[in-house]
Order: sequence, then C-alpha cells, then structure tokens
Amino acid sequence: MTSAAHFATELSILVVDDGQGFSQWVSDLLGMMNVKLTTACSTEETLRLIKEDMPNLLIVDPTLEGRGGYDLVRKVRGMPDATRLPIVVVSGLVREGDLRAALEAGASAFLPKPFDLFDLQRAVRPFLGDWLTWSAPRRAEVMVTTL
Repeated sequence: MTSAAHFATELSILVVDDGQGFSQWVSDLLGMMNVKLTTACSTEETLRLIKEDMPNLLIVDPTLEGRGGYDLVRKVRGMPDATRLPIVVVSGLVREGDLRAALEAGASAFLPKPFDLFDLQRAVRPFLGDWLTWSAPRRAEVMVTTL
C-alpha cells in the first residue's frame, strides 16, 4: 500500500480536465503503456486523489474550471508531499504568456494541443524515464517545451 508521502510502485498518472473528451483521448493514448491511469474533473477531486495515492505524473488542462488549472498547479506545489511531483500542463490556448503562466504556477513542462502519442511521449519521458514501456517507433523531434 502506498501513502501520499511516497510515489506509487507502479506507474501512476493522474489526468485532470473538466471535459470528458480530453481525458478520454489522453486515456486512449496512455492505454498503450502499462500504467495506472486516474482521471479527475475538479480541483477538489484532484487534491483528494493526490493525498490518497501520489501519482508519478500529473497532466493538467489549464482551462479547468475557467483558468483554474494554474491555481490547481499552485495548490499542488504547496502540498509538502507533492513538491517534486512532475506536472505537465497541456493547453490548446497557446498565446503569449501561457508558457510563462505555466512556469510561474509551478509546472514542469508545457505541451501545446493538438498533440499525438509521440508528442506526449517526448513530454513525459524526462520525468518517467525507465517507467515507460512504449512499443511505438521513434520519430523526428517535435517541439515540446520543458520548463
């Protein structure tokens, strides 16, 4: 059994978005990996899930509850047991200042939408490394900004 003070012994990813479409699409992409995938649709639910079972990675859409995804990232960063939790902000709103907002909130990486399996792989590999069991071939580098 894991506690919030320790990361899970199996790869665990928490996807946070208030729309079913994005969470389902990411779930389908991550289904190609051997992972425990959990989804949440609110700040409160996310914080509760992190306290119950610390994931290895958090994927957040910043438009959660308006622009509350950035507030969620700040709240997670304020949790003593989650200061080192990798957080990838995934956004279709790629305007001037969005990358800075993600960085200032405490995100580990920023991945613009649309993206595919290979883009997602490249974004999470720095944080999950040997955990990954991707069977897909590699392709040319894509632009993903790691903060």
